[in-house]
Amino acid sequence: MMTTVLAEGFAFLEGPRWHDNALWLSDMLAGRVYRIGMSGTAEVVAHVPHRPSGLGFLPDGKLLIVSMRDRRLLRREADGLVCHADLSHLVTSELNDMVVDAQGRAYVGAFSFEDGTRKAFDDSCVVLVHPDGQSQIVAKGLAFPNGTG
Repeated sequence: MMTTVLAEGFAFLEGPRWHDNALWLSDMLAGRVYRIGMSGTAEVVAHVPHRPSGLGFLPDGKLLIVSMRDRRLLRREADGLVCHADLSHLVTSELNDMVVDAQGRAYVGAFSFEDGTRKAFDDSCVVLVHPDGQSQIVAKGLAFPNGTG
């Protein structure tokens, strides 16, 4: 089996999504979101200082980005990032992965780690964010809601 490297030089990649003939990735530790075309050229499409993670796309093609540490869901507009939904009133732990359905509903996982140790499962959950930004917890008591896609 032959391996082909498409691009390299990243810190810690997360949340890969294929969209519009390109691979979209979050580099959590570098605070960047990339779009990598078939030529292997990596374009920075967003800077997210509070750690980007899960990625998804609304039906109109706009990019949603999970901002882990400030517990917000960001939306990429032509003039930059805006807050699509602030989830800090629902969860106290970091956000992580996300999947967006065909209707534009985002399902965002939150996991509980405190100072590197595991807290009770009660804080881990999945939050549903509607296209208008309204949000609610739809699943609780999860061990580690990750790997959605």
